[in-house]
Amino acid sequence: MQQKLSNQSVVFLGAHGQGKSTIAGLIVKELNYASPYVLERIECHLNVQKNPDLRYAFLMDRIRTEQNLSHTQIFSTYHVNTTCKEYFLINIPGQYQYINQMQIGIAYGDIAVFILSGVKEKYMQSLTLTSSLELQLQLCVALGKQRIICVINDMDIVEYQQACYQFVVNDFSQLLAKYEINPQQIQFIPISLKEAENINTKKQNMNWYQGPTLIEALDKIPIDDQELQASKPLRFVMHDCIRIPGIGTIALGKLLYGTLKKNQILSFAPIPFKSSVKTIENNHFFLEEGTPNQIIGVNLLKLSYKEISNGHICSDVDNDPAQECLSFVAKLKIMEDFKHQLKQKQYYTIHFFTKRMQCSILKIQQNLNVINQNEIIENPQILKAGDIGIIEFKPIKQITLENYVDYPQLGRIAIVDNRRMIAFGIILEVKNKKTFQDIQQKEPNQ
Repeated sequence: MQQKLSNQSVVFLGAHGQGKSTIAGLIVKELNYASPYVLERIECHLNVQKNPDLRYAFLMDRIRTEQNLSHTQIFSTYHVNTTCKEYFLINIPGQYQYINQMQIGIAYGDIAVFILSGVKEKYMQSLTLTSSLELQLQLCVALGKQRIICVINDMDIVEYQQACYQFVVNDFSQLLAKYEINPQQIQFIPISLKEAENINTKKQNMNWYQGPTLIEALDKIPIDDQELQASKPLRFVMHDCIRIPGIGTIALGKLLYGTLKKNQILSFAPIPFKSSVKTIENNHFFLEEGTPNQIIGVNLLKLSYKEISNGHICSDVDNDPAQECLSFVAKLKIMEDFKHQLKQKQYYTIHFFTKRMQCSILKIQQNLNVINQNEIIENPQILKAGDIGIIEFKPIKQITLENYVDYPQLGRIAIVDNRRMIAFGIILEVKNKKTFQDIQQKEPNQ
């Protein structure tokens, strides 16, 4: 019997037009997962005939509007295997107008591959305020994505010069260090899309580079303890729900914790629906069981596709079912370049795992002095740049949240304002609706 491979999700990040879709498509092609029939259809597309470099991008950008406009609009996945791992390749939009799709892809990724240009002008343009590159890096930091690979693209355009590669390495390393990421632990890989150099094989154009290819670097990334994740109560986070005629309601998402089995009775939150699992599907194959880190589709019985949407969490009805959140307490670090102040009763857009929502500050409980760790200011009026605070928030709509200690991937948050992250941290406590109701019922009897 063939041994089951461990799985990881790889998200490709970078500014618009840096080659994210093409690099992901080249990995599919290099690992021989591109169907000849699909490639033949792509070759017939008018845009590919005008620009043949788009052919592998269309393996990831599969909807008609993406191919006609030649840019990614929704995040997409592709399932491939190497000899030692199973990968879900995730391609995301690079434009800020698709921030929701961008966030879902970043949240689902276990490994972040940043695509940077070796052309100095193009690289510097990707770091401007109009670009989404730095926001993507900030969301990676906020959501705890520490496994990072950096790919230096367009090396054929700069005639494979090592100096161009080194400039990008040095400059981006400073940006990584700004967010407390050690650049010495990051693999920088120069590539050329023209000849698929350093994707899966090396050629003679860059003999000065002695490191691994992109696929070799991915295989070297360690895997999370999936037995520990599987031992926790079920948490399946959905980003979409669709209806397929003749089949029924299919919930699409990523299984973070626990295991999912056929005929299992499920509870949904924040809307309290119940359903059972008819089938579990991964890459058009039916599974007997869903395991952590898999991006899967689940066929649900007696549930309309209109009733659940992005951010809904599926759990076991008998084992710590997820609940609707009334308020939550978070420990946040305010960014050093934040020019304003956090105040009580203000509203901020908070990015959770796959969902973002406006929340109001109910109370600033503490300000932890960064210089003197022993000094704690109780009930401060404001928080400013560089402060670490403990704050209670109230969401303006229904949402399900978990604390960081029990479910680390679901317990991280970031506050984003005007395309910049202004604070990030972890959820310390969640006051759920059911817990609140239980307390209210007990109080009159005391």
